[in-house]
Amino acid sequence: MHARSSTTLAAPRSRVRSSVSIAVIFATAIGGSGCFDWADVDQQRMTTAEYDEVAAALGAMLADEARGQGRAFAGAIGVAQGELPRGFRLSGEVASAAVDGVDYDLAAICSDELGRGALCDGGAAVAHVEAVWSGAWASEGFDATASFDADWVLEALDETIVALEGHARGSATVAVVREDEGEPATVRTWQLDYRAAFDEVGLDAATRRPVSGVVRYALTVERVPKGHAADVTRRFALDCELSWEADGRALIAFGDGPVYRAEREGGVARVR
Repeated sequence: MHARSSTTLAAPRSRVRSSVSIAVIFATAIGGSGCFDWADVDQQRMTTAEYDEVAAALGAMLADEARGQGRAFAGAIGVAQGELPRGFRLSGEVASAAVDGVDYDLAAICSDELGRGALCDGGAAVAHVEAVWSGAWASEGFDATASFDADWVLEALDETIVALEGHARGSATVAVVREDEGEPATVRTWQLDYRAAFDEVGLDAATRRPVSGVVRYALTVERVPKGHAADVTRRFALDCELSWEADGRALIAFGDGPVYRAEREGGVARVR
């Protein structure tokens, strides 16, 4: 595949599956504005239960290797090396896929060690990749829709570990669902706004899974109740880091708050 010029991808439309939502907006790593006034941020700490819900949403969207960001990582290496992952099809300079309710579009521009233009066919050293995904899915405890727009640079494409850096922006909606008399019911929504910066994320070239590195987020978080008169809207400002271990499992750490281990399937468990 030979991308001759930069390709700007329009984010596909999310397929909303629920009328109630927890909205997550990824702003660019440089700049971007929140969805509410920072002056309104609550000075109180989030409760452990609130952290649990936010971590579960982030784990499903960002740490699940089969969909969302995880599959976008695999697609990025694939378009850079000219070997598309299963389910992807090439149309012009854009590789696209629709997998498990999520749509993906990726495009790459490749170069050699000296910065000269090169074919994206496995012989390049560096690739600039634009990745977009969006879609909807259900996980235990919530329904989600999400979209994601990343600008990444992949280096060491001929090594066993590919280095990825860059930034991302996007949006997602998640309805927190609990059983009510045997029927699922939405109990609240969350709204998050954050900026994401990818720092030396290491991707295993063989499995295309992340095995090292960190993504740093600056978040504002808004908790919106549903149907509980005593409940109130709460807003917070948070720092969050998503990092990977060699076995592919991720850690989600909230500043001075709790730390969670996220499994490859997207589930999370509090570890401290």
